[in-house]
This record gives sequence, C-alpha cells and structure tokens, in this order.
Amino acid sequence: MPSTTAGGAARLADSEEKDLETLAKEEFARLQRQYRLMESNRRAYAEENGTNVARDHRRLVLLEYEKEDLLTDLHNALCTQNQEMDKLTIAIILEILDRYTEHQLEIDHQLGEIDEMEEQVAKITQRVVQQKLKVQALFGHSMTVAQANKRLRILENRLYHVCRQLDAGRLLLTA
Repeated sequence: MPSTTAGGAARLADSEEKDLETLAKEEFARLQRQYRLMESNRRAYAEENGTNVARDHRRLVLLEYEKEDLLTDLHNALCTQNQEMDKLTIAIILEILDRYTEHQLEIDHQLGEIDEMEEQVAKITQRVVQQKLKVQALFGHSMTVAQANKRLRILENRLYHVCRQLDAGRLLLTA
C-alpha cells in the first residue's frame, strides 16, 4: 500500500504541477492580452493627449496675439492725442448729421412742391381736354392737329382772297 500511495502522490504531484503550469500559461496569456489592451489604450491616450496639447498650444499662441492686440488697442485708446482726434471726429460726424437732416428736410419740401406742381399739371391737362371737347363740339366732329392746321390754312387763304377782292372793289369804287 505504501507504494500505491507513493505512486498516487507522485501522480497527484504531477497533475498539480501540470494544473499549475496550465494555470500559469493561462494567466500569462491573460496578462499579455491585458498588457496589449493597456498599451493600446496608452497609445490612444498619448495620441489624443498630443493632439489636445497641440490644439491647446495653437489656442494659447492665438490668445497671446489677441492679448497683444488688445493691449495695443487699449494703449492707443488711452492716448491723449487719439482722444483729441476722437473728439474732433465726433464733432465732424455730428455736423455731417445736422447737414444730412437739413438736406433731408429740403428734399421733403421739394417733393411737396413737386406734388403740388403735378396736381397743377393735372388740372391744366384737364382744362385742355375740356377745351378740346368744346372745340370738337363746336365743329361737330373731332379733328386731329394736322386736320386743324390744314383747316386753318384753308380759312386763312379764303380770308386772304376775300380781302384782295374787297381791296380790288374799293379801288374800283374810288377810281
């Protein structure tokens, strides 16, 4: 029996050794996977952090330029020479604004006069139309300007001939 026990103990020790070796390999594989994941996470973090650092650095440089510009603008704004120029510029702008207002009032006045003139032209046009209608009613028909001019020439010619005949008759009577 002692030999069986010794053989069983040896097998048990072998089996435990193999189990420990298998457990060690599995643990080693698990640790390697975990290492690769952690390394991948580290690289991603480093890359992201590097991108963030570069972006933040660019922002910082831009902010420094803006700060310098603002300080320059503030210095210029507080300069007495510029303040005097600003007062002069404000006075000029106010004067131009006053002139603009005056011109706007003058334009409004002129537009009112134009409206009045247009009303007068409309009234005169209406009178002319009424006069034309009276003339047309007098002659019994409507005439164009060319027809009226022709009729005027004809009547002037008749008047001329009648006057000549009258003058000729007076000459005969006086002679």
